[in-house]
Amino acid sequence: MIHMEKEDTKDERGNWIGYLQIAVIVGIIAIAIYFARAPEQVAIDENGALGEKQPPIVTVMQPESQSYSFQLDTTGSITLKERVTITSEVKGRVVWVSSKFEPGGTIEANEVFIKIDPRAYELEMEDAAYELAVHEIELEKQKSLGADVERLEALRNQASVRLDLARLQLTKTELSLPYSFRVISSSVEIGELAGTAETTGTASILGLVYRPDSIRVDVPIEMQDIQTLDPIIGRSTNVITTTEELSGVVSGLGSIVAPKSRLATVYIKFDSELTPSEYPLPNSFVEVEIIGPTEQNVFLLPERSERSLGQVWLVRNGQLESFEPQILARNNGMLVVKAFDTGDGIAIDIPANTHDGMTVTAVPVGS
Repeated sequence: MIHMEKEDTKDERGNWIGYLQIAVIVGIIAIAIYFARAPEQVAIDENGALGEKQPPIVTVMQPESQSYSFQLDTTGSITLKERVTITSEVKGRVVWVSSKFEPGGTIEANEVFIKIDPRAYELEMEDAAYELAVHEIELEKQKSLGADVERLEALRNQASVRLDLARLQLTKTELSLPYSFRVISSSVEIGELAGTAETTGTASILGLVYRPDSIRVDVPIEMQDIQTLDPIIGRSTNVITTTEELSGVVSGLGSIVAPKSRLATVYIKFDSELTPSEYPLPNSFVEVEIIGPTEQNVFLLPERSERSLGQVWLVRNGQLESFEPQILARNNGMLVVKAFDTGDGIAIDIPANTHDGMTVTAVPVGS
C-alpha cells in the first residue's frame, strides 16, 4: 500500500515539471513576437522610460541654379559618302602610270596619272583634219564658180564634227580628274590593255579612289540625345583621332533607326579648308564631341537622388513629397533638370518604405 502511494507522488511531480517547461517556452515565444512587432526606433527619456518613435533622418541638398552647356561625348567611324571607279573611255595600251597612283597616294585636280597610247587617235585626228581641208577647198572653188554649194557645206560641217570628235578622243588618252583625290587601290600596269567594260570586261577597272571631302563621320546616337541637341543639324563638333583634333559640323540626320540598337545616325562633315592629307583614313574610329545649346536656370543633381519613374523626394515642412522634375539630360552620373522649388531640400539618401506625407528629419548633406 505504501509502495503504491509513492508512485502516485512521482507521477504528479513529473506532470508539474512538464507543465512548467511548456509555460516557459510559450512565454519566450510571446516575448519574441512582442519585440518583433515593436517600433524600429524608440526614444528614451531622462528617467529611462520608453518614449515615442522618432522621425527617420533624411540627408538633403539645396542645389544652386546655374547655366549648363550641353555636350554629347560619343564615338563614331570614318566612312565614305562615295567612291570613284577609274576606267578609260578609250581603248588602248597603257604607256605610263604616275608613281602617285598607288594606295594612299594623293593626286591633285587635273593632274594626269595614266596615259593611253595616243597614236591611233592622233592618226584619226590627222585624217579628220585632212578630210575637212579637202571639203573646204572644194567648197571655196564651187562658190567662185557660182555653183550650188549647199551639199558641199554639209560635207564640210560633217568633216568638222569628225575632227572635233577625234580631238576629243585624243584628250581621253590622258586620264585626270577635275578634283583632288586619294587612291584606295590601283590595278593597272604599263602595257595593259585599257578600255570600257564593253571592250575589255572586268579589266576595265584601273583603280578605286575617293574625294577627301566625301569623307564623313557616322555617329550612332540615341533619340533622346537628338531631342536634347535639337536642332542637331548645324551643330559644331570636335572629332578626335589618334593623332589630332579636327573641327566639323553636323551635316545630316539618318532617316531610319537601326533595328537592333534602336539608334539613329548623324553625319558630320569636316571643315572644307582641310588638305587631302589632313583627313583621317576611312574605316577608322574616332571620338566625337557634339556641342549643344546652353540652358539657363538648371540644377545638377546626383543620379542617386532619382527614384523610380524619374521622380525625386523633396522635404517640405518636415514631410516627404514626391516630385517629377523636367530632366534635360544625363551626363557623367548627374541629372540636368530645370530648376524648381525644392522646399527644405532634395532627399539624397532615402530610407526604405518611404511614402508621401511621411514625417522625416532633414539633415543638410555634409553636416
